[in-house]
Amino acid sequence: MTEVVEAWAEPDDVFCLVYRQPLYGDVLLGLRRAVEPDWTIDGVVDEILSFELGEPLGSLFDTLIRNDAGVHWWNGHPDEWKVRR
Repeated sequence: MTEVVEAWAEPDDVFCLVYRQPLYGDVLLGLRRAVEPDWTIDGVVDEILSFELGEPLGSLFDTLIRNDAGVHWWNGHPDEWKVRR
């Protein structure tokens, strides 16, 4: 089961989740994601919680770079996205 370690919201309908997924052991993963303006709450749950957090990252995991806090961020490649504000 995926474990959310920390979560916060940012301006412009952006949220960040730091989480662990059993497949990756104790590795901290980070998802920074903008919510699409036309999504309903059901759409957010389906797309992000069910698919993005619920599915393994596959080969994408090999491209992630760990930040100073030990979080491997994805879906937010600019460096400023990888630091909690």
